[in-house]
Amino acid sequence: HHHIGTSLALHELGAVHEYLGKFSEAENFFQQSLEIRTRENYRPAAATTLLALGHLYTRLDRAPEAESFLKQGLSLSLELDLKPR
Repeated sequence: HHHIGTSLALHELGAVHEYLGKFSEAENFFQQSLEIRTRENYRPAAATTLLALGHLYTRLDRAPEAESFLKQGLSLSLELDLKPR
């Protein structure tokens, strides 16, 4: 399914841009990835991107958003019984 590959590429672009300190671009890529992963019901990957967004917002001192995304990612991960990598 090509949407899964697209969502992975977008997630990884988000990670690269975060590493480079380009936080606005990182947020945009992560949001695009999350949109696809949610729409396609690719739930384990959606959990990963929710956690990545939570981490990004933590770095940006956007605590309410960070908490929201981290809680969503944790909840979905627990629901899916995902183990940390």
